[in-house]
Amino acid sequence: MQNSVNAIVVFLGLAKDHLLAMERNCADRRTTVEPQPNLTSARGLYTGLKSASPELCADCAKPSHSRALMFQCVTRCNSNDVPVATDIVWSSINFKTILEWKPKPANYTYTVDVYGKKSNTLKSKYCILTTKTECDLTSVMTNVNDTYTARVNSVPNQQDEDPEEARYALSPKITPYRDTQIGQPKFSIEINEQKDWITLLIEDPVSGLRKSNGSFMSIREIFRDDFKYRVFYRRASSTGKKEADTTSNKYKLKIDRGESYCFTVQVIIPSRDVLNQFGQESEMQCSPMDTHFLNEYGIGAKLLVCAAVVIVIVVVIITAVVCKKKNDGKKASNSEGLALNKV
Repeated sequence: MQNSVNAIVVFLGLAKDHLLAMERNCADRRTTVEPQPNLTSARGLYTGLKSASPELCADCAKPSHSRALMFQCVTRCNSNDVPVATDIVWSSINFKTILEWKPKPANYTYTVDVYGKKSNTLKSKYCILTTKTECDLTSVMTNVNDTYTARVNSVPNQQDEDPEEARYALSPKITPYRDTQIGQPKFSIEINEQKDWITLLIEDPVSGLRKSNGSFMSIREIFRDDFKYRVFYRRASSTGKKEADTTSNKYKLKIDRGESYCFTVQVIIPSRDVLNQFGQESEMQCSPMDTHFLNEYGIGAKLLVCAAVVIVIVVVIITAVVCKKKNDGKKASNSEGLALNKV
């Protein structure tokens, strides 16, 4: 803060001949960096600007710039010698959007601003002068079709809230409608009394956005017609998988009686790029095996099944005995041939 005050005093009292002298020195590359810059002179001002933060001010600390621009550089470089945020990434699932970054601060805090192409500067009340390295911005990014950029400001502890010239880093851009990941849907399985139809009852995933009454919006309410489910299914006894699309929360499938079927479901957003269309696939669920169909057909069906099992067992035993006899016969023939050869 003291350096900023000194800078203001310097600019107010800086004589024109001092500025000209500084410009000539910089153009000739003859400016020297003094161990302890004195901001009461033109040379001291430029030297202080370079030594405070060379990385930040390398571009703006040029003698050809105006006094106003150099003043901004001096203020920023001398008052914000703290690290900027790195590794800034978005994590967005079902429109619950969180910004994460590094490093953990020491002797400074972070304040996050969010800029949208269609919005004014937004600010989350949870992310002002915070020591955390993540910020939930769901509540301020309600226009899902807007494209947002976050600015993570590094604020020294001795500075006031929201400094205009804090050191900062910018996040990648994000458009929630296009970029948020769609989570796993949930579903239940119903089977009709005849055991020949299965109905999936699919629940729309819930988003992180709220309606005016405070309840959460569903993903379907946000995407509306740009939304469908893909159902994957197979017999439990098979590895071959089939798929079908539906825009309804109910999906019906004709099945073979007595068979168990396994299902998974995922959301598809057709308007998105191919690589970003598909939501997370749900956990697999299988219908129960129908163990009561034998009872429905009476004792005759049970006897038929038992007879079939017995027949299979008998065939296996007979086959094994025949194979053994053939092998024993071959061994005996080989032994007799060897004995004749010796005679």
